[in-house]
Amino acid sequence: MNSTVALYIRNKAGYSKAPKKPIDLGVDQGQFYIGWYEGTHKRLKAVGRFADVAQVAKNNMEAGLKNAAVKGVKAEPATDAPGHNLVDCADRHLIETKNGKAHSTWCSYEITLRKFRLHISSAESWTGYRCSA
Repeated sequence: MNSTVALYIRNKAGYSKAPKKPIDLGVDQGQFYIGWYEGTHKRLKAVGRFADVAQVAKNNMEAGLKNAAVKGVKAEPATDAPGHNLVDCADRHLIETKNGKAHSTWCSYEITLRKFRLHISSAESWTGYRCSA
């Protein structure tokens, strides 16, 4: 089992490997992600824009993967909390898009989601939908 965890920076240009001594990122510079493998699948998790928090998350994930390898237990991926509202998920997605993508991309997403909301008969019927938190 692979217990290596890498630290990445995601911004408008895409993903890049973080430097060995990362520094805090500004609001418009993207955010840190940690990346690891579960079997043959690469997993990425956003950990924020502060370097110390990202480094702690990386160290904790490495320790968890090493612990699972020693115990012989397959690492379980984190599950989403059930019952998120679709409209809240769309709003969260727009905020993340505005912070990490070009303005024209955000505008097209915002228009698409606004039109989609018009076609939903009631947002309460979508409460059982699960989105990434």
